[in-house]
Amino acid sequence: MMKRATALAPLLAVVLLSTAAHAGGGGGSESLDLISAIGLAVVAACILVVVFNAIKVPALLAYIVAGLLLGAFASPLLGDSIQIMGHISHLGLVFLLFIIGLEMDLGGILRLGPRAAVAVLLQAPIAIGAVLGIQYAANAAGLAIPGLGAESPSFIYFAVACALGSTAVVVKLLGDKFDLDSKAGKVTVLTLIAEDIWAVLALSYVSSQGGVEGSSMVVMLGCGALLAVVFVLFTKYVLSRVLASFATAPDMLALVSLGWCFLCAEGMSRVGLSAEIGALIAGLTIGRLPHHIEVLAKVSSLRDFFMALFFVALGMTLPLPTLAVMIDSLLLVAIVILVRMVLFTPTLLLSRLGPIVSLTAPINLSQVSEFTLLLVPIGIASGALNVDDGMVISYGLMLSVVLSGFAIKYNYRLAMILE
Repeated sequence: MMKRATALAPLLAVVLLSTAAHAGGGGGSESLDLISAIGLAVVAACILVVVFNAIKVPALLAYIVAGLLLGAFASPLLGDSIQIMGHISHLGLVFLLFIIGLEMDLGGILRLGPRAAVAVLLQAPIAIGAVLGIQYAANAAGLAIPGLGAESPSFIYFAVACALGSTAVVVKLLGDKFDLDSKAGKVTVLTLIAEDIWAVLALSYVSSQGGVEGSSMVVMLGCGALLAVVFVLFTKYVLSRVLASFATAPDMLALVSLGWCFLCAEGMSRVGLSAEIGALIAGLTIGRLPHHIEVLAKVSSLRDFFMALFFVALGMTLPLPTLAVMIDSLLLVAIVILVRMVLFTPTLLLSRLGPIVSLTAPINLSQVSEFTLLLVPIGIASGALNVDDGMVISYGLMLSVVLSGFAIKYNYRLAMILE
């Protein structure tokens, strides 16, 4: 198996060279169109997945490495398609949150108890406050913490990076090992949902600091809550009947459900919240209907494809790092892990969830969120972050994703070792 997989690696170079010759027309500078660019990205990812699977490395790393290779050696060939692919790949996050809603058992999560609910809801603001306090204390003493921001305008960006886990990575990896319904899995998912809410608040704050005008936070959240109530009522009295009429036509059932997903996503975007939250609400409303299993079966393949494209696009947008940037990125990842274990584990223990769950959930969440990729451009544009700061956060995300592939695979074993 190893020899067969390794033998496929040269095909990547063949694909790149043949496509370059085709696009260049024998020496021209014409770039690939979007369809060809996506095809090249998918082929490169597929080859690396085969190779990486043979050496027992998570597929997520194969996607990111494929993007890095394409960004380093085929960037002129891909041209403007890189940016367009980045936008399209965010469909993966929309489908991911939609499927989370379809699969989520809110009753089971709430049965964890009020103490656990409070612990996971307050995890993000506690972590943000702690990291901000450490950064400001070090700055007052004339010190800079390696891996974190050196100037006060950048502190909030690094604090958010340390506090939020990656919904895309965690749900994908836990789903692959069928661990979403365990007690630790439910605590993890509930924490991610709470973090998505805090992420919206962080984005609103950072945008206002950067001079971007917008609705007040209270009005925005109020409109979002009102819209969510409208979605729930519409599903109960109208959409449920529409879907019931397509009970014997799974394709139409899935199409109508996807239409509802994008309608909810657009509605939440219009009031200033994220499209992902709208997709989550759409999934929650349909998940209570008897036909959600058929919808789930149809949408899962779309999620897998666009999530793979998301990580390939992430790799393509990352510039080649310096040694100093990589060292700071590794230190940032170490701080993220430390924050999870030191701040989150004790609160879960106080919630009487037991040592295994209290250690496993923080292990599951020990990565930088893809949400920070939305904050970095705002920070650079406003001058709060310099280019190196943005690279540290971006490569910290990439490295933490790689480590999470192994950490989540062996999460219970690691928890028993740490117990």
